[in-house]
Amino acid sequence: DNQGGQIFSQLPVSQLGLSKEAWNFWTTPPAVDLEAACRAYDIPYHVAANGDEIQEALLWAQKYSGCSMVHIRVSPDSMAHFQNQVQACLESAFS
Repeated sequence: DNQGGQIFSQLPVSQLGLSKEAWNFWTTPPAVDLEAACRAYDIPYHVAANGDEIQEALLWAQKYSGCSMVHIRVSPDSMAHFQNQVQACLESAFS
């Protein structure tokens, strides 16, 4: 969960200088309460936001034979940050 549509921040539209209100049309942040939806259907729900929590959540999910939800929250710029790290590694490896 990167708060919706963050791929657009890496496309030319991100350079248009749009207002926050206009940018919301591109990012479409979700307005769904996943925890409440899981509660409504009696689905076990667990939230995680970092590596340790994700590992813990996946171990937690294995306890259930049926459906469960692991909701992983990441920062909106996490993909751009990851791509920058990969680019730096490639440049370092091939320079």
